[in-house]
Amino acid sequence: MPFKSEKQRRYLWANEPKVAKEWTKEYGSKPMKKGGAIKKNMGGTTGPKVGAKKFPNTSGGFHQAQKTAKSTGQSLTMGKGGKVKKRR
Repeated sequence: MPFKSEKQRRYLWANEPKVAKEWTKEYGSKPMKKGGAIKKNMGGTTGPKVGAKKFPNTSGGFHQAQKTAKSTGQSLTMGKGGKVKKRR
């Protein structure tokens, strides 16, 4: 569970340092604002790749990747990535 406020963070460091250290390691030291943080969820695709070069996940990026693959003789692959999801 992340820190909900700066006051809570200071209290835990003063009175429960083990818990504060675990939370800081897992969630970071800044309090979370209402609405959560952005978290990466498995699934979906990222932009196309040709060799080690990555291209944006747009139609323009896809066409540019096709041209690069054709000119270099490498294969075009769609990278596996994630959808962006809010964490609560």
